[in-house]
Amino acid sequence: MRTARTVRRGVAATELALILPVLVLIVLICVDFGRYAYTNIAVRNSARAGCGHGTMNRYPIGNESDAAAWQADVQNTARDEMKGQTGYTSDDLAIVANAESVDPATGLRMVEVTAIYGDGSTTGFKTIVSWPGIPDRPQLRSTIVACMIR
Repeated sequence: MRTARTVRRGVAATELALILPVLVLIVLICVDFGRYAYTNIAVRNSARAGCGHGTMNRYPIGNESDAAAWQADVQNTARDEMKGQTGYTSDDLAIVANAESVDPATGLRMVEVTAIYGDGSTTGFKTIVSWPGIPDRPQLRSTIVACMIR
């Protein structure tokens, strides 16, 4: 003989079976978005650290070998900022440092550092799930521009 209690137990199991896939999907979306945001912030901080180093260390005007050393220092500073990231490999991060432009209004030299993580197809950040309409390996890019200290 079936009682109301055994019928209710079956209803709860059915409700769980219907709701569980939706809850798992929501959790996976949150985890993937959180990982993406975390990595994007790390790329932005990497460009910011490189730009900070570039603004505090005078760019050598007219000396190509010192200019190459300045760029290498900026790139190394930016790469060092990314070292603690989970799944990070230094080959996936490209750093472009430039101090050629001069602000016409102030006459100050501008430092521009661009950090590019991944190539958008095979390297860099990878989502946990292949979401329809969203790339599995988005290219993360951040550019920071600042005035150099005189």
